[in-house]
Amino acid sequence: MAVTTGYNVTVKQLTLGSCSCSDGVLTITGATCTELPYMDTYTYDGSLEEIDVTAFGDALRTTVDGFPDYTVTISGGLDLSNAVQLALANSATCGTSRKARIFNISDGGKTLQIRGALNAQSQGSSVGGKSTFSIGVHLKNLPKWS
Repeated sequence: MAVTTGYNVTVKQLTLGSCSCSDGVLTITGATCTELPYMDTYTYDGSLEEIDVTAFGDALRTTVDGFPDYTVTISGGLDLSNAVQLALANSATCGTSRKARIFNISDGGKTLQIRGALNAQSQGSSVGGKSTFSIGVHLKNLPKWS
């Protein structure tokens, strides 16, 4: 399998339409996809909670699996003159950030669909470098590759 540079990554935010969830599978109908310009990098992190059930007398710590937890960070160049990126940056800093959003991240011919609330944002710049923007998304449904 070839490793790609990530330059082919596109991120789209779905708006309008309706979504439903059955057995952890997200189904979306009637949505509009809006590409998030310059957002060309993502990280996808998953973890599994471990619940301590160690009893007195056990030789080692004992745990059982708890619930999974997923976060996605989307980042790229900052351009607040772009209305789509400006709206996302503004909503990430106010109360609407907790509203669940749906994103499609396309990479290498596959699409990762996520639904979650914005839980972090950052903006930065360096001398001679590009300005950057990133958002963190805490997933509310299981992620789905297609």
